[in-house]
Amino acid sequence: MPDITNDFDNNPNTDKRKQRDEEVNNDNLQPEQTKSEPELLEQTKSKEFSIPIFAKLYDRCNLKIDELNLKNYKLNAKIEKLNIKKVRSAEFVSTVESMRNVVPMPVYKALSVLSAERRQKIVNINEKIHSHKLNIKSNEQKILKQQSRAENCKKINKFLDNMKSPDGRKENFVKGMQEYGTMAMRTTSEKFDTTQSKLDAAIKAYGQTHYMSEKLKLRKQIDKLTNKKEKLINKLKALNEWSDKFESVKTMPDKEADNIISKSCQNIVDEFTNNPQALKKQADVIVSSAAKAVFEENYLKNAEMSIEDDYDSIDGIINNGNKQQEYEKLKEPEKKSERRTAPLSRNQIKQNANTIAHNEQQTNDKTKTQGQEL
Repeated sequence: MPDITNDFDNNPNTDKRKQRDEEVNNDNLQPEQTKSEPELLEQTKSKEFSIPIFAKLYDRCNLKIDELNLKNYKLNAKIEKLNIKKVRSAEFVSTVESMRNVVPMPVYKALSVLSAERRQKIVNINEKIHSHKLNIKSNEQKILKQQSRAENCKKINKFLDNMKSPDGRKENFVKGMQEYGTMAMRTTSEKFDTTQSKLDAAIKAYGQTHYMSEKLKLRKQIDKLTNKKEKLINKLKALNEWSDKFESVKTMPDKEADNIISKSCQNIVDEFTNNPQALKKQADVIVSSAAKAVFEENYLKNAEMSIEDDYDSIDGIINNGNKQQEYEKLKEPEKKSERRTAPLSRNQIKQNANTIAHNEQQTNDKTKTQGQEL
């Protein structure tokens, strides 16, 4: 009987496989060292950012990008190794097939069992490779998101820097708020459309199913989606209202507009400082922070105007005589009613108490008499 082991070892395909294994083993697959957060922070703070929080957020985005690139590097290395194993298994299967008429049938059958195992191994390897490729694609999408957020850090920092300049400050503020408001409207509208599609699908499934457990599950989903839809509708209404308020900043006096813009910028910085997740929904955060300043200023203005109605001057020193007299006239009926309801004396209290007791006694006697008659 021929020596199968020697034939397999002397096979030219086997020599190629060994050579390829040596190349892979000698290949340096060590990933590049990622920069630490302090190093990145030192680079970006001095060059591109005037506001520290956005430098920090920018560095975090870059660190996550480096981590994701490292994961993809390792996944590609795994795919390469799996491809080598796949080629080995395919070569083994091919070699066994070529020995069908060379070795005795019992030996060939034994090798066929091993060949079937290698075929199954190839299937498993393909599944792993597919899974790794999906993970790589997911990481690439995450990298794009982090890159977009890093760029947004630069834009927000630049926008806030522009607000420090008095030249065209009101116009630049309104323009920036309009851009971020449009962005927030677009993302909210997309969420609304997605929610509506899911709600329609859930309602359709609810009408088609006949199982009570499935209906209960769909009912909860429908309620949840309906609540989310209502919140998105309210958010769209608020964004429209805020857009009109921002537009009114153009026509405000310079002092009032500057106060609103300064408060808006401070609110934006505070929100990004206190909320680490703010960068994920940066348009919503910026618009809502600015709207808070606008509505607060309008509230204070309305309160001041209501106070000025009762005074001739802004500081409220001189009273309006006519209004004071009208106020006294309005208070006269209240004073009369107070005089009517003056405190009772001790004798009056006793007299009233005796009267009430006498009336109750008469009522009880009358009730007893009616009971006896019945």
